[in-house]
Amino acid sequence: MKSSRFRPDFGLLSAMKQIQKYLVLLTLVLAACGSKQVRREIRLKDGQGVDTARIKAAIEALETDSVNIHSVLVEYKGELVAEYYGKGSDRTMAKRYGIGNPFAGETVFDAETLHDVRSASKAVTALLFGLEQYRKDMPLPHEPVMAYYPELADIATAEKSKITVAHLLTMSSGLEWHEWGRSFLTSDETRLLWKSDTARFVLNKDLLSTPGTAFLYSGGNTAVLADIEKQ
Repeated sequence: MKSSRFRPDFGLLSAMKQIQKYLVLLTLVLAACGSKQVRREIRLKDGQGVDTARIKAAIEALETDSVNIHSVLVEYKGELVAEYYGKGSDRTMAKRYGIGNPFAGETVFDAETLHDVRSASKAVTALLFGLEQYRKDMPLPHEPVMAYYPELADIATAEKSKITVAHLLTMSSGLEWHEWGRSFLTSDETRLLWKSDTARFVLNKDLLSTPGTAFLYSGGNTAVLADIEKQ
């Protein structure tokens, strides 16, 4: 009986070695492209009574730190005296739900870069409401929300008519809302992005509790509040 011996395909082995070299080279290139960029421009405005040299030094110190700094803005007496934009990773909504480009590099930030601020917008919206309230340009907290949407008379039930601006601010409108633990397609938060009529989508939700009696984290409440602020 003849013994069989394995004969390697040297042509195939050579090709695999070449592929391996290219993969190593590609890895090095991607690593170089994704490395943190330093020494980006720091814009300073002198003559405002501030020590711009110290501000510049403080911003430069950030570039050598491991903290992912997107931007630094320094305002003094209503004037922008220092402005810096960095480069780094950005946790966008697409990345959160796993639908973004997995090979996307770092973001080079500038004054026009939009951020996925998410929950921070809730605090900012409430703050703006307070400022406008101080200027007497906003409705009082006890005013009913439905009064600002006469076109939604078809869904303005007696109970929903009790929802006030204060309930939106405190997230106690009582309206059903599913924001956590849902996929991109089933989360009310992301579904809201594709709605042309924000107020109808939110206010048409079922009422789970009497307004003002229960807290429920809801980006929908903030969206309606922001819509009222725009009116």
